[in-house]
Amino acid sequence: MDSVADFIRSCKEVIAEYAAGNLGVVDAAKKIDNYDISFEGKVHPMIYKVTDLAFELAEDYQSSDALKTNWSLLVETVKAYDSLDWEPTCWLLSAMYGKHQKSKLVHSLSVVVKRQNGKTIVDSGLEELKKSVENKLPKINKEQTDEWYLRNLSAILPKAEGHYKIMSWDVAEYLSKPWYSVV
Repeated sequence: MDSVADFIRSCKEVIAEYAAGNLGVVDAAKKIDNYDISFEGKVHPMIYKVTDLAFELAEDYQSSDALKTNWSLLVETVKAYDSLDWEPTCWLLSAMYGKHQKSKLVHSLSVVVKRQNGKTIVDSGLEELKKSVENKLPKINKEQTDEWYLRNLSAILPKAEGHYKIMSWDVAEYLSKPWYSVV
């Protein structure tokens, strides 16, 4: 299944089967979890929230209360997505830096830059790295989308800070609020 619309339509059919009493929670979740999904292009993180919830429910290790809570959350998420009531997201640039001795990695650390609605937060365990990245921020046009702001920032990240050299980086979109069940 490569269409988000087809996936949502299939989820709604399974939800209707559950509501009609034809499926239990675990079986309904297994049906959703078994869909072969490989979406083309970008997909809103709410879709992955649905797939993650279906996977968790299909594993059938949760208490009865957790099953009900997570199934309700899955159903609410499908309905919200379908009605275009999308959850807020943020974009994260995460970069990994490593310290090597004789070509062996001996220590690593990261810097994370969160951007949401034009507001930027930089965090790192190494204060020098954090400051170095913060010093790059004025070079980036603030009027860009959050995604492109971070993609452009990634191009000018410090290549090294002290003994640490950049190893990898990624820019991705995430839901702003955590959704994991706490039951």
